[in-house]
Amino acid sequence: MSLLPHRHFLDLGFAMVIPVMPADGTAAPDSTLSIGNRGAGKTPAYRADDGLWWGLKDWLLRTSAPADLDRYAAMGASVGIRTGLQPDGNTLVAIDADATDPAVAALIRACIGRHFASLPCRVGRAPKALYPIRIRGGFVYRRIEYGKAKPFDRVELLSDKRQMVVEGLHPRTMQLYRWTTPLVRYDDLPLVDEAAVVAFLAELETLLPDVQRVKKDGDADTAPAQASLRGKLEHVRDAMVALPNTTALFPDRESYLNVGYALKAALPDDRDEGLTLYLDWCARWDSGDAGEVNDLEVAESDWRRMSGPFRLGASWIYDQAERHSDGAWSRAQVHFETPEAGERLFGFSDDGDSRAASAARFIFKSFGEAADRALTDPSPFLVKGLLDLGAMSVVYGDSNAGKTFVIMDLEHCVATGRPYAGKRVFQGHVLHIFTEGARGGRKRAEALRRACGPASDFHFLFGTVDLFDPAADIAPLLDAIRASGLRFVLIVVDTVARAMAGGDENLAKDMSAFVRNVDRLRIQTGAHTMLIHHTGKDAARGARGSSALRAATDTEIEIAPGQITVTKQRDLDKSWSSTFTLRVVELGRDEDGDVITSCTVSLGAEPSTDADGVIAGTLAEVEEAREIRRLIALLRAVESEPKASVRRLGELAVIPKSTVGKMLDRLKRDRLVSPILGTWELTPKGVKYLADAT
Repeated sequence: MSLLPHRHFLDLGFAMVIPVMPADGTAAPDSTLSIGNRGAGKTPAYRADDGLWWGLKDWLLRTSAPADLDRYAAMGASVGIRTGLQPDGNTLVAIDADATDPAVAALIRACIGRHFASLPCRVGRAPKALYPIRIRGGFVYRRIEYGKAKPFDRVELLSDKRQMVVEGLHPRTMQLYRWTTPLVRYDDLPLVDEAAVVAFLAELETLLPDVQRVKKDGDADTAPAQASLRGKLEHVRDAMVALPNTTALFPDRESYLNVGYALKAALPDDRDEGLTLYLDWCARWDSGDAGEVNDLEVAESDWRRMSGPFRLGASWIYDQAERHSDGAWSRAQVHFETPEAGERLFGFSDDGDSRAASAARFIFKSFGEAADRALTDPSPFLVKGLLDLGAMSVVYGDSNAGKTFVIMDLEHCVATGRPYAGKRVFQGHVLHIFTEGARGGRKRAEALRRACGPASDFHFLFGTVDLFDPAADIAPLLDAIRASGLRFVLIVVDTVARAMAGGDENLAKDMSAFVRNVDRLRIQTGAHTMLIHHTGKDAARGARGSSALRAATDTEIEIAPGQITVTKQRDLDKSWSSTFTLRVVELGRDEDGDVITSCTVSLGAEPSTDADGVIAGTLAEVEEAREIRRLIALLRAVESEPKASVRRLGELAVIPKSTVGKMLDRLKRDRLVSPILGTWELTPKGVKYLADAT
């Protein structure tokens, strides 16, 4: 067995093996580990190529993969095991007897023997010792302090958010840790109830000299520094959207309240947003009984009564989302502590400092410094001022409004680096997932190539993709993306209805499940993820289905006939809009000699007609352009004779009477006309639309 057998401990059944900075390691000067070199021998960390060590702040989220363990060993890391709740639902606890008096250490060891029989024992600096044990269910950190003066000696029961070093050099003695009683397989560790631990602590209180009371996480004097529980609003929001709410995961009132406590601690300056996230999470409760729902008034009342000091915060929310969202949420990049520019890291792409509560983590900026960064620290853009890189958008509109034509035009700009509507783009690989209409997609691609030129970074996936069921296509899709070696900056899912694959888009829980998988795609690829959707029955209410989709969306864009309108921006200006015209492109002829056509988009262009005022071609793609021309003609008819009958409007627009009624209904849904006592008139939006079109 090697000196640092990280894989050995995985083979013993310990699920969370982590790298620890060795006692003889040197911390990077810019890392907070370098303050007194305090991280040596005990802090989760990793080594860069220059041999210096950096804190590994996301160690609470890491699971053990064999390839990772090999890197830990290769970099010379000591071996740590994360304590706390384990995948089997039990809690791994390390009884850390920090006794400096040999006689007291013997008392502690004898007490452990009476209550738990024989436990493995690790010694680094005798007489101090550590004893691992398993406890059924959850268990919070506890400790007993004793002695007459600070710093007190103590016995700690290390649980969640803590770890134990199981192999390596002790930082004070510079000798290897010894297992005086060998460590056994995880499944062979004694498994006891919490009551047995409470009884052990009760007896220990009677044995230790000058004992202080038993303290645990959540007590006012043991709660972590409240500032260390904070999180960035966007990170907390993403994690809460991904976090499911089921009776299996949150079975009782205490677990339901824990989510609220953690949110309040994570967002002390955004309490209103925190309440919204909490109520949204409560509304998604799935009890397994279709008739049961949460009373949101009770939930809001509970929220108002929650007060600190808190023991749970953002990192707990991140951990729950990572653990229970079926991979939809993974945000290790929240925990960066970046080394000097250009330095390549050894085996990792992220970094941070495991001492989350350290004062060195908090850098205060003056009002002036913050204001000075307003123009120098922007979010990375995909289309400047319109779409951010790594964000999510929804593009919706009625059938045959030209949604896919408009979006493929934007995709071509991103793939080739051409400005879109005069706006700079972040050039990169683009993926359009056609869940339906593969033949039409290929023809649109050919029309774009003829009109705008080739685009080698524009890619397509033709076929059904299930983004509703987390056990269906999301993991294979991500695997395929990784295997391609392509770094996509934009992924388009066309359409939401097909990609939900059996989910009910009107149910909040189904839409939330779909959004979690979309977030998984967005987060793990870093791409802007765009969803193409349809308008609901009431066009004034936007995209159809549950509002959970709009709540999760950063940008929302409506496509109406000949008109593009931004209807929501989370962080950007939503004033941009544009008219557009579909231009027919003749691709060739079929075996019968009939013309094969498709369309491309001209932004801000006026509609045009050929010599006969008729669009060539008869297939579905061209019908979209034909429909827009008819609608514009009907709007002009309404404008010229506001009180005309339906028959008269048909005559003016040269449209059959049987078609006029349906077209007027469509214009009404798009809020371009309104009925007045059996006749029709333009709305203000219709007046503007017609002015832009003419």
